Amino acid sequence: MKQAEFHVPENALQGVVTVGNFDGVHRGHQQMLQTLREIAGEYSAPVVVVTFDPHPLSLLRPDSPFPRLTTIERRSALLKEYGADEVVVLPVTNDLLQMTPDEFFSEVLVERFSAAGVVEGPNFRFGRDRAGDIHVMANLCRRAGIAFHEISPVESEGRLISSSRIRTLLSQGRASDAVAMTGHAHRISGVVSRGAGRGAQLGFPTANLDSIATMLPCSGVYAGAVCVKGSRFSAALSIGPNPTFADDNLKVECHLLDFNRDLYDDSLDIDLLAEIRPLRSFDSVDQLTEQIAADVEQCRIQVAQLSKPVYKICRNSEWLQAVAEGVFAGSTVDLKDGFIHFSTANQLRETVARHFSGQTNLLLVEVDPIRLGSALRWELSRGGELFPHLYDRLPVDAVVRTEPLT
Repeated sequence: MKQAEFHVPENALQGVVTVGNFDGVHRGHQQMLQTLREIAGEYSAPVVVVTFDPHPLSLLRPDSPFPRLTTIERRSALLKEYGADEVVVLPVTNDLLQMTPDEFFSEVLVERFSAAGVVEGPNFRFGRDRAGDIHVMANLCRRAGIAFHEISPVESEGRLISSSRIRTLLSQGRASDAVAMTGHAHRISGVVSRGAGRGAQLGFPTANLDSIATMLPCSGVYAGAVCVKGSRFSAALSIGPNPTFADDNLKVECHLLDFNRDLYDDSLDIDLLAEIRPLRSFDSVDQLTEQIAADVEQCRIQVAQLSKPVYKICRNSEWLQAVAEGVFAGSTVDLKDGFIHFSTANQLRETVARHFSGQTNLLLVEVDPIRLGSALRWELSRGGELFPHLYDRLPVDAVVRTEPLT
């Protein structure tokens, strides 16, 4: 069998290796990378991720377009951000797809990478016709004297987090829940082209994106963020046709808030964060303009709420139990009220004074709201201020850091 043609950097030799598509680099992938780093540390070895481009299904089913969650460049960057020392991309060819599990193991992992260890999840498949599974890989590693580790899966709502589930959520317009599963924004990249100019006429100029390489959610209005030359702007994104003007063409139009520069022919990365509403037709241009103004303001609020951490105060013993179980179910008060109470940074002093004065052995838990999805709701307190509440359990991997509350 002819070996696949690819370059293996010297730093990727004798490493602890994981193989997979890793499309989306979701929270399950991130946990695998964390486990990889721990195991690699025991061997003083590099963390090596082997991924594929294009996706094997694009060759196996050429007549069925396969939507990607990430470009290979974005995927590689995310894998390194979450812990990989080296990312090696295997070009997917017919020769590669015809390799048996034994051939792939011996010719790629042993001969090319000199792997010191292999780490995979429970649903791992490899080789021609996906004939190899986690048990085949474990046996091959054992015979070759290579360490093998199987990691526990990451679940959401009692089901495994997977790239296919994330694609389903996006196809349903449930962007915030898709983003919660990935643990980071869903990036849509394209080139800005000239459109009909209707947005500017309505007072909301848009950047129209073409040549988009990653999956789009279903038609609707979405909130996101865009970086232009180092500055971050909130964005309102419309995906789909324009029924008010009887325009059935699929378009991706992005209005950057508080921005007035020309972006024509520039590449633009839009980080999609949450859904706002479905598209619909309006009876007049005035009604449409009024709705756009409301959408823009809602996008501003959503991006602001998702861009800063929220905080939970709990007893140290409660959090130790949560770490052991992988989720925090809530304190006694939380369980009584039916949701987990959070505070923003501006609300912490009031929260401590009102509910935790004089108490000791307390922990301040900083949480990334992106990872909580639609279960996180902002609701009015008795004083009229919006407080974040979580109507679900808190996953431990949504936590950015913890520190004693002093």
